[in-house]
Amino acid sequence: MATTAPLVSVVIPMYNAADRIQATLQSVLAQSFRNFEIILVDDGSGDSTQSVARDVLATTDIPIMILAQPNQGPSKARNTGWRAASAPWVQFLDDDDALDSDKLQVQITGLAGLEQMPALIFSCWAGRSFSSTASKQVIEIHNPYMTKYPFESLIDPTNFIPFGSSLVSKAWLEKVSGFDERMTMIEDVDLQIRLLKVGAQFVAVSSHRPLFFYNNRPGSLSASRQRDFVEGVARNALCALDAAGAIGQSTQLMRQRVCQCLVHALLYYAPYDRSRFDYFYETIRKIDASFTRNPGRIFTLISAVIGWRRTELFAARARSWRARFS
Repeated sequence: MATTAPLVSVVIPMYNAADRIQATLQSVLAQSFRNFEIILVDDGSGDSTQSVARDVLATTDIPIMILAQPNQGPSKARNTGWRAASAPWVQFLDDDDALDSDKLQVQITGLAGLEQMPALIFSCWAGRSFSSTASKQVIEIHNPYMTKYPFESLIDPTNFIPFGSSLVSKAWLEKVSGFDERMTMIEDVDLQIRLLKVGAQFVAVSSHRPLFFYNNRPGSLSASRQRDFVEGVARNALCALDAAGAIGQSTQLMRQRVCQCLVHALLYYAPYDRSRFDYFYETIRKIDASFTRNPGRIFTLISAVIGWRRTELFAARARSWRARFS
């Protein structure tokens, strides 16, 4: 049993994860850095999640805490976990993701070289998509960045910083009251925006390989609730734009990136919800009156004749027709 206070609390919310929690926990137990504790939060599972987790952890000398609550969603479960943490740094990990064996070691070592302690540090990570047979996987490696324009960096659609790739300061989590428990989608970006709004610094710690693996499995929450996902992306983009404007950082690139985020919602609603489509179209126009999509030559030519809005609606109908008769 560890005799010193842990430096990192690994917080894992679990929900009906009996088929996957073993691999996740094994990636944590394999850490080369050993001064950490594990806090599991069972969010009202109806399967054998807890018993599987206890079996995996039965022989480890790492401090373990298993908490249980009625099903209230990932934001509430994460808040329950970090508030019970005894360490100054929190590693959030979803029940279907994994850590590289040196993840904690690399980032804790990176912290030691910083003059000022940030609110959050992050490193290279990888997304893994599995085929239906689970015999093949596609890996995409990501190297997030942060510039002097943090909101502009955060809203870059290619620059997602998942909390699993990070260590976050418990003191800063307390400052913003953690995750917004009303949110069940894209709540991690919402929290990052609120951290930046109160002056938090995000710092990259370099790594020659991915330190976190985000597993995009069939049936995951983000895959099954597309409407909530696009609405969450749009909400966060607009919140980031407001926050950037408040500190004089609403750059042209920032506005373009926000518009790109809103386009996803616009395209989602085009086939069936004209009111919501018009809301996002008008919002984009207010942010950047010159913004248009350019998916191809034919689209551009038609837009020049009948306008961008009508072209999007026409294209949505065409896609519906093709889907119906294909």
